[in-house]
Amino acid sequence: MDTDEPEIGIGIIERYQDQGLGRILMQELISHARAAAKPSVRLTVFVENERGRHLYAKLGFTERGRREVVRSERFAGRRMVLIEMGLQLPKEAPP
Repeated sequence: MDTDEPEIGIGIIERYQDQGLGRILMQELISHARAAAKPSVRLTVFVENERGRHLYAKLGFTERGRREVVRSERFAGRRMVLIEMGLQLPKEAPP
């Protein structure tokens, strides 16, 4: 694991979705990483999470790879695909 590349993630419960909260939270996390002079950030998202994938793509994240995982008993041990995504953070020009 690259400690210079933080892994970020959010979750919005259903009744609060479609209000722009995901975008606000992601922008805040990205802003903190940028302020800490991180060169990039990464995340994982389940392939079935179309809303999340759409948001992350709009924010500039690109797919880096996919891997299969087995979910817990709560999900009946289902095999699911995780998409690994990343976002390069350009260095800000000095004032």
